Amino acid sequence: MKALITILIPGAMLLGALSPSPALAEPVSADPASAAVSFDDLNLNDPADRSILQRRVRAAAQEVCGTGYSFDLRGRNQARECVALTVQSVALPQPSALASAE
Repeated sequence: MKALITILIPGAMLLGALSPSPALAEPVSADPASAAVSFDDLNLNDPADRSILQRRVRAAAQEVCGTGYSFDLRGRNQARECVALTVQSVALPQPSALASAE
């Protein structure tokens, strides 16, 4: 069984992060953006591996949320907020739940 976490980000959260200004904004799909994060190579009972998973989740959120353009402070702040909210919303598997599932 492949262990994956799917990160979903509603299109509305991406609107500001991906567009440098309202004049240049493109329509955003109502479908959420997503990324899959694999953790089948990690032992989540090990704190070091849990830290690796957290970094993977953050990297996936950054990939999906974007970073905003360097000249667009508002867009960069929205991208950072998108990443922070996304990382907070991801329910990481608990080691005790993994042990009982095996």
